[in-house]
Amino acid sequence: MSEDDSSVAARVFSDGSVPYARIQEYGGRIEVPEMAPVNAKALAFAWHGRMVFAKRTAAHTVTIPERSYLRSSLSEFANSFVDGIRKVAAEAAR
Repeated sequence: MSEDDSSVAARVFSDGSVPYARIQEYGGRIEVPEMAPVNAKALAFAWHGRMVFAKRTAAHTVTIPERSYLRSSLSEFANSFVDGIRKVAAEAAR
């Protein structure tokens, strides 16, 4: 964090321990390989609101939409963060 007479700067980030954090924050595409059951006779999954059973799935691309949680949270709470930092700094300067 840094501050001068007219601004306060902060950085919000993921430490990398959550592998899906980046694609959830920014969106993107992932390639899903062909899948087949290993310990069962069929795969089971929900598709368009109903359960589907299949012997295998074809390789396909999945598009993940942007679902910002870090940037949107910082934007939503920025004013209260800055107010809190200024309050603490003013108390410490007394």
